Amino acid sequence: MKRGWVLGLLALLVLPCSAQQIMYSNLKELVEGRGDTVTILKVEKRSKNQIYLMGGADYRIEAKDNSGLCRYLKSRCYAVRMDTSLYVNCKKMRYKRYRFGGWYAPAMWVKGRIYFCAQPVGQAAASTATPPDATKLGGEVGDAINASGLVFARVYYELNPETGRSEFVGREKMLELLADYPELKEAFEKETSESAEVIGKYLRQLKSEPTCSIESAQALIELTKKARNGHLPSQQEWEILFATDGYKQFFDRPVGKSLKKTFKASYEIVFDRNLKAVKDSILSVPLQTMKNNEDIVRYFCIQNLSRFGDDLDRLDDYLAGSALSGAFVRGNKQALKYLPDSFAMRHPDHSKFYILLFTPEAWSLSGNVFMDLNCVYSQDEESLVNLIGHELHHSYRWGYLREKYKDSGSPVAAALSMMQSEGCADILNKFEGPYSMKDAGLFGEDVLKQMNENYYNTPKLLQKIDSLTVGYSKGTVDADVYGQVAKLPVNGGHPNGFYMATLIKHQLGLQAIADNSVEPVMFVETYNKAARKAGDEYVFTDEFVAYVKQQYKLMEK
Repeated sequence: MKRGWVLGLLALLVLPCSAQQIMYSNLKELVEGRGDTVTILKVEKRSKNQIYLMGGADYRIEAKDNSGLCRYLKSRCYAVRMDTSLYVNCKKMRYKRYRFGGWYAPAMWVKGRIYFCAQPVGQAAASTATPPDATKLGGEVGDAINASGLVFARVYYELNPETGRSEFVGREKMLELLADYPELKEAFEKETSESAEVIGKYLRQLKSEPTCSIESAQALIELTKKARNGHLPSQQEWEILFATDGYKQFFDRPVGKSLKKTFKASYEIVFDRNLKAVKDSILSVPLQTMKNNEDIVRYFCIQNLSRFGDDLDRLDDYLAGSALSGAFVRGNKQALKYLPDSFAMRHPDHSKFYILLFTPEAWSLSGNVFMDLNCVYSQDEESLVNLIGHELHHSYRWGYLREKYKDSGSPVAAALSMMQSEGCADILNKFEGPYSMKDAGLFGEDVLKQMNENYYNTPKLLQKIDSLTVGYSKGTVDADVYGQVAKLPVNGGHPNGFYMATLIKHQLGLQAIADNSVEPVMFVETYNKAARKAGDEYVFTDEFVAYVKQQYKLMEK
């Protein structure tokens, strides 16, 4: 059997996307999520000296080799989203009659408002950079911030998305926001500071509260009720469906246009009674013979939509009666069990879940989690909680890595991170390898066989990654050949990472996975320790480990 026949599907749908970069020219575009997508932006954290000498906010955002776009970003752009991170242009921000200088401040959406952390012009850039006898601001802004005792520190501001006005976020405002969260409110009442550090901690906890949108799934159900009666969607109805928030976010990526086209064509093949022979013909083709990624995606879309049509009434009742938000809260707790203890105070990048229909799986993409309705419906309660935990595990991990490391394009770093991410998360909801029929889910037995073949091939794959990487470091392997290392982990990194994580679990215990599930170098070293203890497993060479350490050292921000 060809090991790579389903790789295309997983590469399109499972792998984390590259950072999505969207520029918003005004407040309305930001609120509506309607900006210009680009790929050449770079975010740079400004030093304290730069901020102190020249003023302005914490981050500089520029476009590589594009002076015109750099000028636009500096003066006219309202906000920028880089994957899950939002930045607002301080040139556009106001508090009363005061300004915040230039460049960009970090921001977050919480309960329909935008909160950003900055200092009005005239304050010191950092509390350590200003003498304690410096002149304090006067007027309303000075009164508000002086009352908080934070004249020399950054504070949070609330940006009203309807008016564009900013308000200082102090104790009173924070208590209002926490009114419906007694535990958080009780903890906040014990705080003695209104600093950005304290206020930000509670804002992030409100931001991370999981929310679930079933809008896209419900819209598709209503369309399909009509389709069952012979009324296929019109072009306008398709546009309305794809404008629902879930599908809009899901298809908002480089491959989105192609995936949308495939989904629409698959739907018409399934629900157009005149195309039944076409549907049967496509589903009769052995998956092993498919070489085109689009054919593979179409196959699973048609299969999944057929199942959706058969179960439509049950799925409609399920959505109407289910309380999914509770499962997301429990899934978050599960994710934290499989992460280092230090993550207890962190929050996932992804707290918005979308239920829709595509292929029967779940994805962490572009700052959100998407879950297929058939996939969700097929899970028992415990399995669903663990699946959600799997996706949130990705969210915690990728959020941390984005903060600590820059993307260097290193092939070996890409390969290791992919395997670590999927392998450690697979332990959470698949427990240990090899994969079972339950793990394959609605994809079926053919996928199970292929995944397990790749699972057992992991030692040979690790040896190849080691050999090519060390060869490149010594100059005996050229760059093009070494570049293929990033593509060696198959099926999105699942089976190879799962093999490594299962070995760690068997030899060193679950805690060893949790403690080493984030940092790639620690994961490699822990795997080696487990492999040596097992006695008959592949062990990465010392030269390989040294090169990986060097790469990640260079990648640190």
